[in-house]
Amino acid sequence: MQAEKLRKTIIIVVLIVAYAGLIFALKTKERLDAERRDNELDAARNEHKAMVEDPEFYKDSGNANVKSVEAKCYYNDGDWSSYIYKQNNEVHLIVYLDDAIDDMDEFKKCEMFVSISEEYISRLQNAYNHSRYVEFFNNNKIGYSMDYKGTEVEIEHFCTLEYFTFKTENRTYSFDYKHRTDGRYLLTDKNTADNTAELYVFFYYGEKVKDFEKESDLKARIQVSKKNTSTKKSASSESNTTKSYSSGKSKTKKSKTYDPYNVHDYKSAQDFADDKYEEFYDYEDDFDDEDEAYDAAEDYWNEHN
Repeated sequence: MQAEKLRKTIIIVVLIVAYAGLIFALKTKERLDAERRDNELDAARNEHKAMVEDPEFYKDSGNANVKSVEAKCYYNDGDWSSYIYKQNNEVHLIVYLDDAIDDMDEFKKCEMFVSISEEYISRLQNAYNHSRYVEFFNNNKIGYSMDYKGTEVEIEHFCTLEYFTFKTENRTYSFDYKHRTDGRYLLTDKNTADNTAELYVFFYYGEKVKDFEKESDLKARIQVSKKNTSTKKSASSESNTTKSYSSGKSKTKKSKTYDPYNVHDYKSAQDFADDKYEEFYDYEDDFDDEDEAYDAAEDYWNEHN
């Protein structure tokens, strides 16, 4: 009886040890698989980075003015403390051009820059979509993210017009997405020889450059327009019948000069200020901060309604 009890005890101990060994083996395999998956994603990402930074990738642009391209892929990743960790891949390009383009009309230059940018943006997006980096992520994701180093990760690619710089021997042309509320871009034409610069603004819709002009001209026009539209015409005298029909309220006629802000498209001062305060901050009188510009935008709406 004693021997049988001992035998059962030994069997139980062996089973427990075997089970613990199996759990340990499975956990080890799971950890090693996770490390392999993490390393594979890192390797695929670095492979994509090397591809888009290779000057050969940008040859045959279709524009004879392009001499060479220098590209840099930045890993502008998100916060590890967030529930979803973002791998953001930003590609910035410097396009070196023939010096002859300096003598071109500014509008034509801007159109050419946009055209070259669009070609490279499309080429980069297509290469990203078909990269091993994206393929590996898609094969391992669940929903929109995959397990990565103990958290969830999503990947994204960015390359837009403001990531482009165009250079000749004496000039540097760069873009800035200045007004995110209305899509207006800023083109800076910098003369590196004397360190002077000319600024141009334009709208960019459907790969087309529209309303291209010097920023100084835009500022001057808006200032003149503001003075004109802020001056209301005195109310015209109306007959007693008209006053009765309008419930005794005389209506002041507003100036019909050009309104650069389309103020009458907004139903309230708050809606107008939410959308336009950045323009007031950039182009109107000097404000100490954006709060003052917001208040000025509300006042502008009230003056014209």
